[in-house]
Amino acid sequence: MLIYDKDEIREQITLADIFQLLEEFGGEPQYTNFGIISKTICHNEPNPSNSNKLYYYTANNMFYCFTECGSLDIWALIIKVAKIQWSKEFNLNDAVHWAANHFGLSGSVIED
Repeated sequence: MLIYDKDEIREQITLADIFQLLEEFGGEPQYTNFGIISKTICHNEPNPSNSNKLYYYTANNMFYCFTECGSLDIWALIIKVAKIQWSKEFNLNDAVHWAANHFGLSGSVIED
């Protein structure tokens, strides 16, 4: 089984990648002076009536959902979206592997 180094992959993901990801997930993101603000896609399906309460902070590369989820890293967000939008149960390795493939990133592979 291939296991990517989650920290190495995370370091390669840019702010533009995060914006693109939120857009693809239906979050209707907007850039701000602190990072990005998006509709809440972490605990419900994308919907124009969702509130803009999912924040991404560039200072610590973390998301914060002000309605339900609290603090999330990119991996937790991908796991939640996979379950809600794709009806798939992702674990951490699945999320990292998906992101690496999605963004065409390479990193050290840890043999399991």
